[in-house]
Amino acid sequence: MKDLKTYRAQIDEIDKKLIDLFEQRLDIVTNIDKVKKNNDIPIVNELREAEVISQAIFNLNNKAYSDEITEYMKAIIAISRKLQLKSKDTGN
Repeated sequence: MKDLKTYRAQIDEIDKKLIDLFEQRLDIVTNIDKVKKNNDIPIVNELREAEVISQAIFNLNNKAYSDEITEYMKAIIAISRKLQLKSKDTGN
């Protein structure tokens, strides 16, 4: 049986991977923001956001986590939106 220290070490490794992937995602969000600005496209696209959440749920192996993945993706979307709005406010 694994002990708490082992499980925490596993979580630490997963967190490192998540951070790397999240940083990549934010870089892409920045590129999307530029395209939106250049083409006068609104930051918020509720249809796209719903698609992202639906796709995340579809990709789940354990559907019992549907509520948690929905909350997780909503948080990621909110951060992405905030980054785009921040860019709009600073003129970048």
